Amino acid sequence: MEATFRLARYVSGLGHWAEVTVHVTLADQAEVVVGEEAFAWLYRVYGPDATTQGPAFDEVKKEAVDGVRHALQALSAGAQPVRVLITEIHDTPVDTNEGDVKFAAAHAVWQALGHEPEHRPWIREDGVVVFPE
Repeated sequence: MEATFRLARYVSGLGHWAEVTVHVTLADQAEVVVGEEAFAWLYRVYGPDATTQGPAFDEVKKEAVDGVRHALQALSAGAQPVRVLITEIHDTPVDTNEGDVKFAAAHAVWQALGHEPEHRPWIREDGVVVFPE
């Protein structure tokens, strides 16, 4: 099962933009993996000299993994474990803010699984992304 979720909103003049694609398969145990090509889109946009390494990319990957884990925690107890491969992570230097990639990753997983969580994350009026516990 594959799904892409794009977050594209402005809240109080603050941009929130991220797009995450995941591929979800049944597994013996839960697993979250960031694919080797998660940032390959940068080469298509900026050419062969684009970089996909460094602290900023590590932070974006961490947010995506955190979003997937948040989504999996919202599944009902006893649900079949899944392996989630994060195949693409898109962000922007201007309109992607803290929590945006996590938000998009969580929603992509729920979309792939056809799951509607009881408590969804939201963006407060001040632009802060909130994840319910």
